Amino acid sequence: MARAKRTVRTDARRRYRQSQLAAEAEGLETEDPAAAHVIPGQPAAPPARPSFTAAFRQAYHRANIREDLPYLPTLLLHWSFWVPVALMIASAVATAAAPTQPLVRLAYQTFVFPPALIVMFITGFFTKRASYLLGAILGVLNVIVYGGLISYIGGRGLGGEEIPPEALQSLLINALLVGPPSGILFTSLAAWYRRFLYLTNPNRGRRPPPKGKAKPARS
Repeated sequence: MARAKRTVRTDARRRYRQSQLAAEAEGLETEDPAAAHVIPGQPAAPPARPSFTAAFRQAYHRANIREDLPYLPTLLLHWSFWVPVALMIASAVATAAAPTQPLVRLAYQTFVFPPALIVMFITGFFTKRASYLLGAILGVLNVIVYGGLISYIGGRGLGGEEIPPEALQSLLINALLVGPPSGILFTSLAAWYRRFLYLTNPNRGRRPPPKGKAKPARS
């Protein structure tokens, strides 16, 4: 009877750990239904690693706008959002000041030119939740920053070449069509990839159990 109870408790803890992996990846907290049955002082078993296909499926989370919207003000203040935005704006300012410099052109291609994939990936990978909402905002900001930059440069272009007004208008339209959808897509993919990595390696970052003092051998 005692062995059957221990087996039930072990299975309950294992099922709880597997369901909690994705919740921990999103920064959510759940209550352990088997916590009351854990013996004090007993070391917790390491989380079970799901299979590749199970981790692939569990890493996918459906968007829930109604639940995610209240978290948006807090997420906008997190470094995973404002640091990429700062990189985008700083790169646009540097491009406006010295558009022909090689490093500046690299920063322009990386952080400004729509879609700014590196910016979107950073936000999606490190944000707690609702990455798609931040991705949509990033896409809109990307269009605004890019549009302000090319409007400031005008017909000079990044290399000093002449750009006709029709081409500038076409660039703005393309940025508007590509920026926001790409922001939603790539931040969501980055968030999925983060959860997938966590599920395939749940023991990463766990502290090893403290080593007890060796007991003297009995003679």
